[in-house]
Amino acid sequence: MKIAVIIDKALQNGLVANTAAVLGISLGAMYPEIVRESVCDAVGNEYPGITSLVIPILSAKDHIIKNIVKRVQQDGDVTLIPFTKVAQLSKDYDAYKADLLKVSPDSIQYSGIALVGSNKKVSSYTGSLPLLK
Repeated sequence: MKIAVIIDKALQNGLVANTAAVLGISLGAMYPEIVRESVCDAVGNEYPGITSLVIPILSAKDHIIKNIVKRVQQDGDVTLIPFTKVAQLSKDYDAYKADLLKVSPDSIQYSGIALVGSNKKVSSYTGSLPLLK
């Protein structure tokens, strides 16, 4: 299993962090098996489990992300977890649900996406993308 996160390179730092956090929560909810057991330090302080997978955070322009979304939606071998700008701008979850219903799929903009699948498949979508800096 490979995971990659792609974030819109035009976002400001705070929105980048928010996008990565939200996608991480969604990944953990959809794939709880990627979260490992809690661990302790030398004196017994507990640290919640983290993933044992490497999750690169990549960047791309919004039109590239949108193109990847369209391609992945036609590929049954890769899971797409999108985080839309509609969601990021909403004040609460009910507003997000109502606002998203008003948006056609062709006009949705993405703050970021996460891809989950085989190493080869995910790499086919992300291989040329740079790490987020």
